[in-house]
Amino acid sequence: MVAHAADYSGGWVLNANAHLNRLAIETDKDSPDIDPNYAVDINAGYYFNRWIAVEGGAYAASSAITTPASDIVSSYQVTIDSDGLTLGFKPTWRINKQHELALRIGVFYWRSELTVEESFGGDVTPGTSTDSDSGLGTYMHIAWHYWFNQHWAFNTQLSSYQQNDLFKDDSNKSFGLTSKALSLGGVYKF
Repeated sequence: MVAHAADYSGGWVLNANAHLNRLAIETDKDSPDIDPNYAVDINAGYYFNRWIAVEGGAYAASSAITTPASDIVSSYQVTIDSDGLTLGFKPTWRINKQHELALRIGVFYWRSELTVEESFGGDVTPGTSTDSDSGLGTYMHIAWHYWFNQHWAFNTQLSSYQQNDLFKDDSNKSFGLTSKALSLGGVYKF
């Protein structure tokens, strides 16, 4: 008989996920519509016992693009690229030998690049402006694992990555980014 997750008491674990993201810009004005984008995360963790782990990893997202918009002067479109590193805790509740729930929560060191493409019409040459910023944010995932055996599990999770006060040092109009996602992936325990 194969031992499952409930028989596991500690050690190293790898986790990889693919996300379908919905990015939201948090400002004091109307937020632009942003097309869904994709992301991946890869994490390594260590279980101190069967209930708690510490983990660190990397996160990278594809470009998020806003719906084209216009104002009095021009039409424009914004592209946002984000990636980062995570460090946090992972409390786990084992329901039975094959099913477990986990909460992944911690800090997110992010780096985001914002590109604005602007078209003025007529004989005016279109322009592009790019700037980047970095800082600390938070992440949280609520995950369900289905263990096939003592080493391999299927993982699905709801995820949230929060970036606060982007460009606060460069502008009086800083904003936040929140990425919410449905993720699928796998877990391997050594």
